[in-house]
Amino acid sequence: HFIVGAGVWLADGAELLLIGSVTNAVAQEWGLTPWQKGSVVSIVFVGVCIGNFVSGLISDKCGRRLPIITAYVWVALLSILSATTWGFASLCTIRFLVGCAFGLGQPAWNTLCTEIAPSNWRMTLSAFSQIMFVVGELYSAMIIWLSDPDMLTLDWRWLLIVGSYPGC
Repeated sequence: HFIVGAGVWLADGAELLLIGSVTNAVAQEWGLTPWQKGSVVSIVFVGVCIGNFVSGLISDKCGRRLPIITAYVWVALLSILSATTWGFASLCTIRFLVGCAFGLGQPAWNTLCTEIAPSNWRMTLSAFSQIMFVVGELYSAMIIWLSDPDMLTLDWRWLLIVGSYPGC
Protein backbone atom coordinates (compact mmCIF):
# COMPACT_ATOMS: atom_id res chain seq x y z
CA HIS A 1 0.00 0.00 0.00
CA PHE A 2 2.79 2.40 0.89
CA ILE A 3 4.43 2.69 -2.53
CA VAL A 4 1.10 3.08 -4.30
CA GLY A 5 -0.14 5.73 -1.90
CA ALA A 6 3.10 7.67 -1.54
CA GLY A 7 3.48 7.66 -5.31
CA VAL A 8 0.99 10.55 -5.37
CA TRP A 9 3.76 12.65 -3.84
CA LEU A 10 6.29 11.31 -6.36
CA ALA A 11 4.05 12.30 -9.26
CA ASP A 12 3.52 15.75 -7.75
CA GLY A 13 7.24 16.37 -7.35
CA ALA A 14 7.86 15.33 -10.94
CA GLU A 15 5.10 17.55 -12.31
CA LEU A 16 5.91 20.67 -10.31
CA LEU A 17 9.59 20.69 -11.18
CA LEU A 18 8.79 20.08 -14.83
CA ILE A 19 6.21 22.82 -15.28
CA GLY A 20 8.50 25.32 -13.62
CA SER A 21 11.40 24.24 -15.80
CA VAL A 22 9.61 24.26 -19.15
CA THR A 23 7.78 27.55 -18.66
CA ASN A 24 10.53 29.53 -20.41
CA ALA A 25 10.32 27.23 -23.45
CA VAL A 26 6.53 27.63 -23.50
CA ALA A 27 6.86 31.40 -23.11
CA GLN A 28 9.29 31.62 -26.02
CA GLU A 29 7.08 29.51 -28.27
CA TRP A 30 3.87 31.39 -27.44
CA GLY A 31 5.25 34.85 -26.61
CA LEU A 32 3.96 34.85 -23.03
CA THR A 33 4.34 37.87 -20.79
CA PRO A 34 6.06 37.53 -17.40
CA TRP A 35 2.62 37.61 -15.71
CA GLN A 36 1.43 34.74 -17.89
CA LYS A 37 4.58 32.72 -17.19
CA GLY A 38 4.00 33.09 -13.45
CA SER A 39 0.35 32.17 -13.85
CA VAL A 40 1.14 28.91 -15.65
CA VAL A 41 3.13 27.75 -12.62
CA SER A 42 0.96 29.31 -9.90
CA ILE A 43 -2.39 28.05 -11.17
CA VAL A 44 -1.37 24.51 -10.19
CA PHE A 45 -1.31 25.55 -6.54
CA VAL A 46 -4.79 27.06 -6.76
CA GLY A 47 -5.95 23.67 -8.04
CA VAL A 48 -4.15 21.88 -5.20
CA CYS A 49 -6.00 24.09 -2.71
CA ILE A 50 -9.38 23.23 -4.24
CA GLY A 51 -8.46 19.54 -4.46
CA ASN A 52 -7.37 19.50 -0.81
CA PHE A 53 -10.72 20.90 0.27
CA VAL A 54 -12.70 18.39 -1.79
CA SER A 55 -10.46 15.46 -0.78
CA GLY A 56 -11.59 15.52 2.81
CA LEU A 57 -15.24 15.55 1.85
CA ILE A 58 -14.88 12.69 -0.62
CA SER A 59 -12.58 10.66 1.65
CA ASP A 60 -14.99 10.87 4.54
CA LYS A 61 -17.89 9.82 2.36
CA CYS A 62 -16.29 7.20 0.02
CA GLY A 63 -13.10 6.13 1.79
CA ARG A 64 -9.46 7.09 1.26
CA ARG A 65 -8.57 4.80 -1.65
CA LEU A 66 -10.99 6.27 -4.19
CA PRO A 67 -9.46 9.78 -4.12
CA ILE A 68 -5.94 8.31 -4.37
CA ILE A 69 -6.74 6.16 -7.39
CA THR A 70 -8.78 8.95 -8.97
CA ALA A 71 -5.85 11.31 -8.50
CA TYR A 72 -3.51 8.95 -10.35
CA VAL A 73 -5.90 8.59 -13.27
CA TRP A 74 -6.51 12.31 -13.61
CA VAL A 75 -2.88 13.31 -13.09
CA ALA A 76 -1.76 10.89 -15.80
CA LEU A 77 -4.44 11.91 -18.30
CA LEU A 78 -4.24 15.63 -17.67
CA SER A 79 -0.44 15.69 -17.70
CA ILE A 80 -0.44 14.09 -21.13
CA LEU A 81 -3.21 16.45 -22.21
CA SER A 82 -1.01 19.38 -21.10
CA ALA A 83 1.33 18.53 -23.94
CA THR A 84 -1.47 19.07 -26.45
CA THR A 85 -2.43 22.57 -25.33
CA TRP A 86 -2.47 25.36 -27.90
CA GLY A 87 -2.29 28.53 -25.83
CA PHE A 88 -2.11 30.22 -22.47
CA ALA A 89 -5.74 29.67 -21.46
CA SER A 90 -5.79 25.99 -22.38
CA LEU A 91 -2.51 25.32 -20.58
CA CYS A 92 -3.67 27.15 -17.44
CA THR A 93 -6.97 25.28 -17.45
CA ILE A 94 -5.30 21.88 -17.73
CA ARG A 95 -2.64 22.74 -15.14
CA PHE A 96 -5.36 23.93 -12.73
CA LEU A 97 -7.06 20.55 -13.12
CA VAL A 98 -3.74 18.74 -12.59
CA GLY A 99 -3.42 20.66 -9.32
CA CYS A 100 -6.96 19.63 -8.34
CA ALA A 101 -6.02 16.00 -8.97
CA PHE A 102 -2.93 16.26 -6.77
CA GLY A 103 -4.96 17.99 -4.10
CA LEU A 104 -7.46 15.17 -4.19
CA GLY A 105 -4.91 12.40 -3.64
CA GLN A 106 -2.38 13.84 -1.22
CA PRO A 107 -4.52 14.43 1.87
CA ALA A 108 -6.28 11.10 1.34
CA TRP A 109 -2.90 9.34 1.32
CA ASN A 110 -1.59 11.27 4.33
CA THR A 111 -4.62 10.20 6.32
CA LEU A 112 -4.68 6.61 5.05
CA CYS A 113 -0.96 6.27 5.76
CA THR A 114 -1.47 7.12 9.42
CA GLU A 115 -4.57 4.95 9.65
CA ILE A 116 -2.95 1.78 8.31
CA ALA A 117 0.53 2.15 9.82
CA PRO A 118 1.40 0.71 13.21
CA SER A 119 1.73 3.61 15.67
CA ASN A 120 5.51 3.24 15.98
CA TRP A 121 5.89 3.49 12.15
CA ARG A 122 3.56 6.44 11.47
CA MET A 123 6.15 9.18 11.58
CA THR A 124 8.65 7.18 9.53
CA LEU A 125 6.13 6.32 6.81
CA SER A 126 4.86 9.90 6.69
CA ALA A 127 8.43 11.15 6.30
CA PHE A 128 9.11 8.64 3.51
CA SER A 129 5.93 9.80 1.79
CA GLN A 130 7.28 13.33 1.74
CA ILE A 131 10.65 12.07 0.50
CA MET A 132 8.80 10.64 -2.51
CA PHE A 133 8.13 14.25 -3.56
CA VAL A 134 11.89 14.81 -3.75
CA VAL A 135 12.32 11.54 -5.67
CA GLY A 136 9.79 12.88 -8.20
CA GLU A 137 11.77 16.09 -8.53
CA LEU A 138 14.96 14.10 -9.06
CA TYR A 139 13.18 12.11 -11.78
CA SER A 140 12.24 15.34 -13.55
CA ALA A 141 15.69 16.82 -13.11
CA MET A 142 17.17 13.71 -14.69
CA ILE A 143 14.88 13.76 -17.74
CA ILE A 144 15.45 17.49 -18.21
CA TRP A 145 19.20 17.01 -17.98
CA LEU A 146 19.11 14.09 -20.41
CA SER A 147 16.99 16.16 -22.79
CA ASP A 148 19.10 19.33 -22.68
CA PRO A 149 21.66 19.86 -19.90
CA ASP A 150 21.80 23.60 -20.62
CA MET A 151 17.98 23.92 -20.73
CA LEU A 152 18.21 26.13 -23.82
CA THR A 153 16.08 24.15 -26.28
CA LEU A 154 13.73 22.05 -24.18
CA ASP A 155 11.04 20.09 -25.97
CA TRP A 156 8.43 20.96 -23.38
CA ARG A 157 5.68 18.81 -24.90
CA TRP A 158 7.84 15.68 -24.82
CA LEU A 159 8.98 16.48 -21.27
CA LEU A 160 5.40 16.86 -20.03
CA ILE A 161 4.52 13.47 -21.52
CA VAL A 162 7.57 11.77 -19.96
CA GLY A 163 6.83 13.63 -16.73
CA SER A 164 3.44 11.95 -16.60
CA TYR A 165 5.02 8.49 -16.23
CA PRO A 166 5.05 8.53 -12.40
CA GLY A 167 1.30 9.20 -12.45
CA CYS A 168 0.81 6.45 -15.00
